[in-house]
Amino acid sequence: AARLDALLAHAEIKVQGGTSLYRYVEFDDAPHFFDHCGHRGIALRDFAGRPRALRIGLPGAEPDWSRLARALDEWKEATP
Repeated sequence: AARLDALLAHAEIKVQGGTSLYRYVEFDDAPHFFDHCGHRGIALRDFAGRPRALRIGLPGAEPDWSRLARALDEWKEATP
């Protein structure tokens, strides 16, 4: 979970809570981030009625961590 926290912090996405298996985040661009990740094969959980909220699960294998890290880097570069 600390590794995921570090990746999210690098992308300037603040963790609001979670467990050892996932992190809960809320921010204004969450719907766009949800789409951004989905186009890269990364499944996140969104919440009906809470468009600013997402749940991000810990990746399983090293290639999944790499894919998430790339997606977060791309997000950070594209976000003003």
